[in-house]
Amino acid sequence: MLDKYKNKVYNWENSVNRGVSLEITGINSLWKDYEVTALPLNPYALSEKQIDGKKVREYYFDGYTTLDGKVRTYLKIYENEKSDGIVLFLPDTDGNEEPALKLYERGFTVAVLDYSGKNKDDSRYTIYPKSLEECNCIGATEFVAPDDTLNSRWFAWACMARRAVKLLKDKYAEKNIFAWGIGLGGSTVYKMCAFDDGLKAAATSLNVLPKVSGTGNPLINYRAALDNHSYAAATKVPLLMCVSTNDEDRSFDDMSELATLTASLKCLRICERSFKSGIKATYDQVSTYFHDSAKGNVDVPRPQVKATNSENSLYFNIVSNEKADNSGDGGKVELFAAYGIDDSRYRNWTGVPLISLGGGEYMARVSVIQDTRPTYAFVNLTDKNGVVSSSAMITVVPKSLNITASPMLKQKLIFDGNSGKDVWTSSDGGNISIKTGPYEIQGVSSDSKTLISFKLGDLLYTANNDSLLQIIACGEPQAVTIVLSDGKETYKTNVTITNSNDWHKFTLSNTDFKSVNGSILQNFSKAVFIKFTSEKEFIISSMLWV
Repeated sequence: MLDKYKNKVYNWENSVNRGVSLEITGINSLWKDYEVTALPLNPYALSEKQIDGKKVREYYFDGYTTLDGKVRTYLKIYENEKSDGIVLFLPDTDGNEEPALKLYERGFTVAVLDYSGKNKDDSRYTIYPKSLEECNCIGATEFVAPDDTLNSRWFAWACMARRAVKLLKDKYAEKNIFAWGIGLGGSTVYKMCAFDDGLKAAATSLNVLPKVSGTGNPLINYRAALDNHSYAAATKVPLLMCVSTNDEDRSFDDMSELATLTASLKCLRICERSFKSGIKATYDQVSTYFHDSAKGNVDVPRPQVKATNSENSLYFNIVSNEKADNSGDGGKVELFAAYGIDDSRYRNWTGVPLISLGGGEYMARVSVIQDTRPTYAFVNLTDKNGVVSSSAMITVVPKSLNITASPMLKQKLIFDGNSGKDVWTSSDGGNISIKTGPYEIQGVSSDSKTLISFKLGDLLYTANNDSLLQIIACGEPQAVTIVLSDGKETYKTNVTITNSNDWHKFTLSNTDFKSVNGSILQNFSKAVFIKFTSEKEFIISSMLWV
């Protein structure tokens, strides 16, 4: 009987045994003979226990079958007795379950699928046969295109996830099933959206386009049948995609493009001035999206933005939901722009003032500093419930619109307390706020004790070769570490706050900053970001070049 099922699902077996290379021309060829229900799941209940007041069930089931064995797939279910639905959760390769617990707290039963495999820190994990040892991937960030597309990690993971949905449907027959994946886990969830397996809705967070290298047929086949670009037009499950503008893996541009190609996209959520860790700001929106999807009332308006030339000035025209009129009652519309920085990690996303034209239409003028360098922009539309919908990022080279740059003087004042918190962020997702220090002078602070600004790399604020950096700060007595990067290497120095009742002025030269190898920063003109870290609270009231 098992052989019968194997032949039904994998008619490629004889080709493999003969050493014949199977040609994959696309996702239809890859999946045409696969059936989720062809082989039994053989679920085995490992345990039922209470963890921190939560009922947790653990299972193994047959997630995938190869010629040399079965993948015994590990599934941990946080069972919520008052569940509004079931969420299949695929974490990133770090296995972080914090997002799953957030959904549990918001009323969902959450089933965490382990796809990353062998884990020295845990006694229970997914067990792969020898032919799929590459599926063990904890901490992996780079991959090689497989020789055998059908016997690859990407295909196996997708099969496992699809069969996990089947298991959950069998177990919770009356409940809606959702799927959420973060990072590499999101790559698999994105593929699931191309199939009618019973998912009510899905969400992905961060980069779902893994870095895959290779040459020849393996890379061609990967791009045709396993890369998520090849699934975009086939997606049919309503999808929420959440991305960070300054993700450390430089994925923002590619993810924005993928969103525009995704047929079933319901909402794109761009986290401005956000690193990978900043994506946690979207966890509540994922929960809200699933709740709304269960009720059948997901209607998220998506703003549109277009660049135009008006009297040799660059304008962005915005069309948004008519209810969002920036009045405070019906939500808000925001345009974020960045100038001339190719590397998405270092873009200084700045809020641009809008002019309301009525009826949910706006316009905004942005300065053109160099007409041959690109300007990047996107719009965030926030409704009265805090749900954010983003336009795709657009890229415009002003010269292509016959716009010429206007002469501008470089600015020496990088930041002061009257500038607000617009150009600051935190690498660990901390909350940025304006606080008042000694003598009622205001400055910027972070509850995570980490502050980052990309303004130093902005064309209007770049330093001269002989500039000094002056910083005024206050806080509890402590050492504050200051890190600068030129995009290739990082350099750091320390300053000391000695009196919590007064402001301290630090004037720094490039020679104060050294790399881990002891090399000295040549000058400030190549700086792309500045980072402050400390153990206690501190406030920055100003930064300027002198």
